[in-house]
Amino acid sequence: ADSGFGPPPRERLGVAYADGPAPGAAPVPMAEPQAVPNGEMIVRFSPGRIFVEGAYASGGGGMVGTAGDMLAFFEAIRAGGAPILSSTGAHAFFADAIPGLELPGSPGVGFSLGCAVLRDPAAARTPATRGTIRWGGVYGHGWFIDPVRRLTVVSLTNTAIAGMFGPYPDSIRNAVYGT
Repeated sequence: ADSGFGPPPRERLGVAYADGPAPGAAPVPMAEPQAVPNGEMIVRFSPGRIFVEGAYASGGGGMVGTAGDMLAFFEAIRAGGAPILSSTGAHAFFADAIPGLELPGSPGVGFSLGCAVLRDPAAARTPATRGTIRWGGVYGHGWFIDPVRRLTVVSLTNTAIAGMFGPYPDSIRNAVYGT
């Protein structure tokens, strides 16, 4: 009800932040455009793009939403799809779609048709169970669904890239699992 593509009211969005200039440094407000180091790569952000009427409706950088809407969507997937997806569509999120191909830098993790799927918890060094799916966005959100433990977790931050992977989402996961 509160998510989609197109310009949202500015006052409803938090300020976009980038990781600090050094490990452990405080995040900094993003410029327009903003270059953010990510390992050996530089990721270029344009936080103002969301306010451009008619911009390409890209799920990778053009959709906004609330935690409640995201939780409702992912809970529907966990519970079999209804009322948002068919059961076939929901099942595709959990299926290992490309056997043998691992998520780069993530041993024991492969790909489904919409996200990453956990193949081997020991190799991935995670307390999640086999078949857990997850993904995140570079502007700072992350989520996972553990179908065995019946968990759906959504975390929204406004900090790229630290909100997507690294110590922060790992700490959220570990807190949920009590490890």
